[in-house]
Amino acid sequence: MDDVTESGVSRERECTFLNDLLRFAQYLDPDSNRAIRRAVAEYTHKVVNSEWRSLGESRKDKSAEQSFASLINTVVRSTSVNPAEQVAHQRLVDIARKLAEQRDERIARSLTRIPPTLLLLVRTMVVALLLLVFTYPFHSWIIGAACFCMVAIVLFFSNLVMTDTDNPFDGVFNVSPRTFADLTL
Repeated sequence: MDDVTESGVSRERECTFLNDLLRFAQYLDPDSNRAIRRAVAEYTHKVVNSEWRSLGESRKDKSAEQSFASLINTVVRSTSVNPAEQVAHQRLVDIARKLAEQRDERIARSLTRIPPTLLLLVRTMVVALLLLVFTYPFHSWIIGAACFCMVAIVLFFSNLVMTDTDNPFDGVFNVSPRTFADLTL
């Protein structure tokens, strides 16, 4: 599975756990339910409006991290008055743990990029191939020019796809934050 697809799957799982938090929070007292819903809304707002852009620039977003920590604290500190609420609260804590794992996975994947030395090696090979094709003694200059253009186009698009998929948050082949924006609050 490529990084874009894996980032998308991780994002989907994270949003599923956020939806589960919202669903199970309904079984708590109204104040705890509102606090969890507010914390989820604030977190998803931070993800969509600032963290997505930050991860596209290969850096963490402090405000989203703080918002996530606040969400986890809200879930853990929510109160349960009766046995039914205690069961729901325990389920919420379990969901929050799984949510944290998915978030960590999404962040780790998004900050992992092609090493600069590998990128330099690939681009050096591209230049070498183009030089070889350019200097090859074709019997006709038209055939030589056509071969050079075909190789250049293939290498250009290969480089474009490689560098574009390296960053799952920016470019043509990207993962959208829409799932976070579409959470039903």
